[in-house]
Amino acid sequence: MEVDVSTLDALIRQYGTLDLCKIDVEGYEPEVLRGLSSSIPLVTFEYHLDEIEKLLDCVSYLARRGDIIINVNPMYSGDLVLSDWVDAQEFARLAKTGALPDTADCGVRTAAATR
Repeated sequence: MEVDVSTLDALIRQYGTLDLCKIDVEGYEPEVLRGLSSSIPLVTFEYHLDEIEKLLDCVSYLARRGDIIINVNPMYSGDLVLSDWVDAQEFARLAKTGALPDTADCGVRTAAATR
């Protein structure tokens, strides 16, 4: 089976800037994000703490694009887990100490999107 592959940068060039990017690629989130050289106001993706290195890789990559804040919501729930959105460093600490759900959607907002 052949599958067409692109990058986020190429898609942005083709379709214009994004306000929201939902990534659902079954564990390939870090690879998808490596195709992004700018920031998007809101990026969401599913994570599993048994693959914490992928989660932290995604957060670190997005943080290198600019200031970000992060929150999570359990699968199929509209409720946010954290009472306040946190920066990348605090999020990494929470993930490493088991203070986050094992599986959830991670929402990453740029500082510009919060203004």
